[in-house]
Amino acid sequence: MLEVLDGRRPAVQLRRLAAPSVLAAIETLARSAPPGRKLGPALLTKLGVELTGPNTAEVYGRYQRGNREFAVAACVVLHRAGWQLTAFRVL
Repeated sequence: MLEVLDGRRPAVQLRRLAAPSVLAAIETLARSAPPGRKLGPALLTKLGVELTGPNTAEVYGRYQRGNREFAVAACVVLHRAGWQLTAFRVL
């Protein structure tokens, strides 16, 4: 996700991993310059996963751009084809 938001990777590579509405939101955010993009590339510094049900997990993380820290949060759901991102938020 961070590479897509930075413009280092095309959003189409997330097609199998993200719900269509989430993919559209990520594409829009990438085009509109996410918070702090001018500070440099995003560097993931912390990642956590909490299972919230048998087929659902909350994913959260911190990342740095320059000397500032930002956060991301997501929800993933297990389907027959694998895990799919159903919500994504840059905080």
